[in-house]
Parts: sequence; structure tokens; C-alpha cells
Amino acid sequence: MAFKLYYTIGSQPCRAILALGNLLDLKIERIPVNLGLGEHRTEEFAKMNPMKTVPVMDHDGFCLYESHSIMRYMCNITQTTDPYYPSDAKERALVDQYLDWFHIHVREPVVAVYGAVYFEKRGRPENIKLWSKGLNNLPMYTEMTRNSLSLLEGKLLDQNFLVNNTLTLADLSLALTIEFLQNIDFDMSPYPRVNKWLHNVVYHPCHQDLKKEHLANRKMKEEE
Repeated sequence: MAFKLYYTIGSQPCRAILALGNLLDLKIERIPVNLGLGEHRTEEFAKMNPMKTVPVMDHDGFCLYESHSIMRYMCNITQTTDPYYPSDAKERALVDQYLDWFHIHVREPVVAVYGAVYFEKRGRPENIKLWSKGLNNLPMYTEMTRNSLSLLEGKLLDQNFLVNNTLTLADLSLALTIEFLQNIDFDMSPYPRVNKWLHNVVYHPCHQDLKKEHLANRKMKEEE
């Protein structure tokens, strides 16, 4: 089966999909999309994803966007739901709960804080304009981020992963986004369990090479 992923390595959702592909031993044809050149804004790309964002999956002509939908689909087609997307109804509901909670309580504030601090430091006017939402509301997004980290710190009180003490889609999605905070010297010291969890996920064998690729790509862009 032809499984293509239109992606950029700097995107956390894209890396989560690729990491899951490694776990599932799913062969993925990687098709890089240059966002800087606007390759995602073409009419051809919009036919696959009218939102004109990455990631986008093309599985034998069946196109799907939104990373969590893609990850669930990957588990279903490979018939490898356990342990990454549990077959048990209650455990799966907990994974889904984290994936739904993620968008407003993790992705939005973390990316806003990261963008505001990181790109303001780089001082590029076009980036500052792009991340003005975070810059104009930094205290609010910082508080939202800390509230979410505190909640996760409590959830990880007696376990290494979020659900059933094993790596799931929830860990991949949340951890790879929260890791952004380590790139801007965000104070993570009040969250030792979260830090341990981040290390367990980010440096998991399924993501190690993707992490190296991401760092190399970021360094190249910073030197431009």
C-alpha cells in the first residue's frame, strides 16, 4: 500500500506521525513541503487539504489531514491498536480525552508562548507580525501553559506515561509539542515528572532520529 505523508520536519504533528510510523513499522513515503516557498498554498495542495496545512496523508488516493485523525487511521489500518491506541474502550477514551484536550490547553498556549519568545528574540519583522497573537497575550498564554503543566505533573505522579503506563498517541502528541518550551528557556523546574516524561518520549527510539533531523534543520534555518 502506498502511504505518503506531506510534511515538514519542524512540525510537531508531522514528527508525531513519523514516530508512530516507526513504532508500527509502517513504510511511509515522506514528501517534504517547503512552507517558506508557499508550497502548501497551491491549488493542487488544497485539493488534498483545503486548510492548506501540513501534515497531509495520501493512502492510495485517500487523503486525510489533522494529525490525530491520521494517527488513529494508521493504528486501525495496521491492526496494531494496542498499546498505542488501546482496544479497551475505557483506555482508548482516556487517550482520546488527552488528544481532544491537547488543542486548546496545550497546543495553542505552548505554540503562542514559544513563537512570541523565540521569534521576538530573532527580531525578524515578518515573524513578529506572524506571532503577534502570542506577543500581545503572553501573560495569559503563559498562565495557561503553567496550568496544563501542573495538571500533567499530577497525572504523572505514579506512572511514566499518561495512559496505562505505556507509550500511546497521547504521549507522542503532547510531549513533542511541550518540548518546544525547552528551546526558549521556559522554567520547567516546578515539573520534574513532566521533565522525566518528556525525556522518555522525545528520546524514545521511535523519535531519536527525527529529533536529530529536526535539530539539524533548525540550526540551518537559524544560520540563514
